Amino acid sequence: AEFDTVADTWITVNIPFQDTVPTFRGRKLMDLPQLDGNKIVQIGVMLADKSAGSFRLEMSWIRAYRTIM
Repeated sequence: AEFDTVADTWITVNIPFQDTVPTFRGRKLMDLPQLDGNKIVQIGVMLADKSAGSFRLEMSWIRAYRTIM
């Protein structure tokens, strides 16, 4: 899933599993089944704006969450 950042500002980003897409080395993979959150073993973060230059991304935590329906 993609998200925007705000320079020099802490933000909270919530990404529902249904908004994620499978990728490999930054390329979207097509025709795969919907993500099963129970089978996640790894999470990756990639800068993919194709802009040269310095950047900083700090994370205080990453966690899974449930929404009550």
